[in-house]
Amino acid sequence: MDDGVKNISKQYLRMYPLKDINWKHLFDDLPLHDYDKLMNFQNKLLQSTIYHPVAIKYAPTREYSRLFLKRIIAQIEELNLEVCEDLYSAYSELLSSLPVTACEDSRTFYRTYYLPSDLSITLKETKAICSSGTTGLFTWEASHVLIDWCSKKSEEFYGKNILELGAGLGLTGLAIIKSCSPASYTFTDTHTEVLNTLKENVLINLCEDRLVAENISEEKCTDYKEAEVSILQEQKLCATFIPPCFQLVLIILCESWEKESITLGYFV
Repeated sequence: MDDGVKNISKQYLRMYPLKDINWKHLFDDLPLHDYDKLMNFQNKLLQSTIYHPVAIKYAPTREYSRLFLKRIIAQIEELNLEVCEDLYSAYSELLSSLPVTACEDSRTFYRTYYLPSDLSITLKETKAICSSGTTGLFTWEASHVLIDWCSKKSEEFYGKNILELGAGLGLTGLAIIKSCSPASYTFTDTHTEVLNTLKENVLINLCEDRLVAENISEEKCTDYKEAEVSILQEQKLCATFIPPCFQLVLIILCESWEKESITLGYFV
């Protein structure tokens, strides 16, 4: 039961699609509980999701939280069991605080992702794949594949100077920093709003501004030639990003040839 609550807590904080959550596994044993144990379970579930300390400070969207609680209440009622008053109260509060328009709830919110090592990363992001003329304010699923690969190759990043091209909201970089202990990490991107949000995410997760997050340009390419590991993971390359990106790739390849000390990772 505890593992089930822990898993659903992680899924809630990540705003996991409700249709993909294994609700049956979570509620299978409920009919076997006595009244006190049933109430304790529901309260524990509430404290691990809606009232989780992370969710209170860095909340998912109110609409997601409402639908999440609605599903939990429905699952309990389907089993002909009593729903605790606190669940109904939390649901009523969410109903009364819902945004007037759908647009109001679709701007920025927070997701918390858990790494294979059980470390967590909280990101400010948007629901829209394309927002403010960029795709960089949305976390792509490909990032999780790259993070998994990096965690298995942590020795490639340990003690190295890392440069990420097109860092977006910073999920990959923050995961590498927390899991692989690089000497330094430089985030780059081309969109001002992406960079501002990225800086916020660095501060949320590291509580310090010791890492570089800056706009990549052709003029700055030579500043990055000391990088020992470079990461590029782009779903779509915008026109302004292509010239500095490929110029930098050429610089790094030349430096790598001379020093024999640079690993270049390119992910599409």
